[in-house]
Amino acid sequence: MARKSKGKKIKKVTMIFFFVETEKYYFDMLKRKYSSGNVIPIKSEVITGNSWVLVENAIDKMNAEKHKYDFEQVYVVYDKDNESHSDIQKALKIAKDNNITTLYSNQCFEYWVHLHYKKLSSSNTSDELYKKLRNEMNLNCSYSDIKGVTVATYLVDKIHIAFDNAQKLNISDDVHTNISKNPYTNIHHHIKDIFNTDKL
Repeated sequence: MARKSKGKKIKKVTMIFFFVETEKYYFDMLKRKYSSGNVIPIKSEVITGNSWVLVENAIDKMNAEKHKYDFEQVYVVYDKDNESHSDIQKALKIAKDNNITTLYSNQCFEYWVHLHYKKLSSSNTSDELYKKLRNEMNLNCSYSDIKGVTVATYLVDKIHIAFDNAQKLNISDDVHTNISKNPYTNIHHHIKDIFNTDKL
């Protein structure tokens, strides 16, 4: 049952925090696809910084909004990119201490995007993934030119493919032991729970 504040029911929600617009537009698309009105994707007010800064920003947002929402689940989404192992360890610890689930990709979120098209088990830089995605998505421009809302329109009917490909690769959900593993993502382990769906 939802909490009450001054006699009013407080809405139960799932909050997802991001640094980057591409990820937010992707999860906005999923929210529409699965009619998940309780899911709130939020782009961080802090646009640059380490992953632990994003986690702390999410905590600040939770504290500021707790009179309005009952946070059933809170997620942070970020990538390895150029972050140090120690910074990511710090982010994971802060998240765990505050019951926040981490959705993590290495080298970047585009590895998860690539899984919407085909399996990929070899390590790649961000630039290499961008080149692969240009081919897979049959783009007339570079992938970086369409990052953002446009990317989601290419992926809306391919969520099940990404999930199945990740499952076939037997990718672990244990981020702590896979921080440096390239490629890596654990998004598929949580996507059904976030949107409360068995069918992707």
